[in-house]
Amino acid sequence: MTNVYNYKSKHHGKGPIYKDGRGGTMTLTKHEAGEFSSSVSATVGVSVKAAVAEAKAEGTVGATVKTTWGTSHSFSHKIASNKYGNAQYGTFGHTASVEKYLTLPDCKKSQRKTGTAKIGNKTQGFRFWQTNS
Repeated sequence: MTNVYNYKSKHHGKGPIYKDGRGGTMTLTKHEAGEFSSSVSATVGVSVKAAVAEAKAEGTVGATVKTTWGTSHSFSHKIASNKYGNAQYGTFGHTASVEKYLTLPDCKKSQRKTGTAKIGNKTQGFRFWQTNS
């Protein structure tokens, strides 16, 4: 039996983190194609396809095994004075807890393996945040 639960929204960044500031406006254009592959920690023994299927069944819209993006995406964001703007491109998705129950040979006990999943979806773009340094 497999269970995927405890979903939390997450931007799965891929590639460099860009930094600009203090203050002003940060403007970026991504020129390189890329991809993000959903993953499950290896110790659980649950396939990525199974975790994504479970996420879809539980209402995680757009969950996918692999997200790819094209070569051009522009982004602009104001940076507060005395702050630095940071941005990274990637896919918006979720992290989740994954567990698998295995029935032991005596059929009386079961063993639980747990791990984490990074599940991407079809929505992609820059994530922006501000820092003091």
